[in-house]
Amino acid sequence: MAKPPDSLEKLRSLRDTPNEQVAYALQLVKSGQKRGIMEAVLTVLTQYPTPTARPALLAQYRYYDVDCPKLDPGAYLRGSILKVLRNLAQTADLPLLVHASQTYEQMPSMHDALAAHLRATALEVINEVDETLAAFHSVRLLADPNTSRMSGEPSLTAVKYWQVRIVCYQFIIM
Repeated sequence: MAKPPDSLEKLRSLRDTPNEQVAYALQLVKSGQKRGIMEAVLTVLTQYPTPTARPALLAQYRYYDVDCPKLDPGAYLRGSILKVLRNLAQTADLPLLVHASQTYEQMPSMHDALAAHLRATALEVINEVDETLAAFHSVRLLADPNTSRMSGEPSLTAVKYWQVRIVCYQFIIM
């Protein structure tokens, strides 16, 4: 008797039918899911964002944020969740996004040890929802003493948003 496919295999097998793959990915967005499966689900939902995923993604973010060092060391899953939410976020999500932009987590290794990528991604999503609020957080993150030495984040993202705003202001003044 053939063994039924596991969740990851089934998700991969649906890659030629995006609607079915997204529907199955939405079934897999739940607390306690294995890390590898959650990463695959987030990859699918990043490729095919769907508004129906928003509540489950917000719940997952909160789940991983409660016991972050144990459930999401390095904040990589939370960063991936925010990437999916980039085009789905709403004004009601701003408290969570601001919290993410202020998240620092010490890790034993020095590789992006303080969740710099999470703060940068949070800034990107805040900018999608409220550009003025993003400008204020950009200023804060420009001077972030815990900017990653490897990636330059979150300061690099903060500079990007300030450059865009400066060009816009120059255009308006002219």
